[in-house]
Amino acid sequence: MNNKGFSMIELLGVIVIIGILAGLAIPAVTKYIGKTRDRAYDNIYESAYAAAQNKFMHDLDNSGITYSLDDLYNQGYMDEPIDPSNKTFCDGTVLVEEIEDEDHDGNTDLEVSEFKYKVTLECTGNKCREYYTGKDSKKNGSPCS
Repeated sequence: MNNKGFSMIELLGVIVIIGILAGLAIPAVTKYIGKTRDRAYDNIYESAYAAAQNKFMHDLDNSGITYSLDDLYNQGYMDEPIDPSNKTFCDGTVLVEEIEDEDHDGNTDLEVSEFKYKVTLECTGNKCREYYTGKDSKKNGSPCS
């Protein structure tokens, strides 16, 4: 009798081991892909913030102006914001508002002002993040209230 090849029990054991390894690997890979996608969105937020800062300082516009990501990209202030989920252009806006700084006595100090940038990305379901210039850097990147 010729005993070449594997028995049914050996093949079944290999299939079970492969199933266990796949059961451990698939959730880990899925979690890794989700974290990477979140980091890509964070990079788009930060790039839009920096681009709006540069354009605002270059144009010396009044506060209360809104820049679209399309305009910032077309004018060369930022790289193309690509949605990591579907590889399309990620549209959104950046609203620039002035924040007046108050002294300890409650009086407004007109010489010192800060600007708040609200970055809204439509590719993330209209989620918004606020960035601040000046001394209030602890709030950079926090979700909009």
